Amino acid sequence: MSYTTICLPFNVDGEEARGLLGTAWLFKIASHRMLSFAKQFPVLPATDIGWKNTFRKTIYEIIPNRRYTDGVIVLVRGIYESCRQLRVNFREVELGDWLMFQQVEKEYPVRNITLKQRCEFRISTVDFNGNSERIVIKPSIPKSYKFLLDRILEEKQKHTARVVIKDYGIRKSKLWIHGEIQLTIPLNFYHKYMIKYRR
Repeated sequence: MSYTTICLPFNVDGEEARGLLGTAWLFKIASHRMLSFAKQFPVLPATDIGWKNTFRKTIYEIIPNRRYTDGVIVLVRGIYESCRQLRVNFREVELGDWLMFQQVEKEYPVRNITLKQRCEFRISTVDFNGNSERIVIKPSIPKSYKFLLDRILEEKQKHTARVVIKDYGIRKSKLWIHGEIQLTIPLNFYHKYMIKYRR
C-alpha cells in the first residue's frame, strides 16, 4: 500500500513549547544512543520483533513511552535497511540535524499524537525526569485538510503521526516553537476525499 503525508504547521510558546521541545530532544538522544548501540552488533536481528526485543528496554530508559520508544527503533532500523540496500557501511552513518518525535504504529486513534474534534491534537510529552503530560495543539488547517481530517475521524482511518520542530527560540522571555504535525495516511484514502473536496 502507498502512503502520503500531510503537514499541519503550528506555533506555540510557554509550557506547551517546553513539553514538545523536551520530548523531541529525548527522542533525538535515544536515537543517537540506539544507533551507537546497534553499530556494536556483529549481526542485527532480521525481524521487527527481534529489533524491539533487543533494543526496547535500553531505549525506554531514555524516553519512557513505549510508542515513542518503538518510533526510535523503527527509525534506526530504517537507516540500517537503507544502508543494506544501498551497500553503505552502516557503522559509518551519522544522524542528521533534526528535532522530532514519532509514533509509527498505524492505529486509530493514534494514542500519543491524537487527532480530536475541531482539528485539535492531544500530544503526549515526556520531560527529562520521565514525567508524562498531555498538551493540546491546534495547528493551522487549510480548508481542504479540514475536510480530510473530519473524514479520518468519521471513518476511524488508521494512520501514523509525528511532530517535527522546525525552529525555536526565546521571545519576550518565553520559549517558542514553530513546527509541524505530520500525519501519514493511505494514498487511496487521500485521493478519495481530496477529489471529492475539489469538485
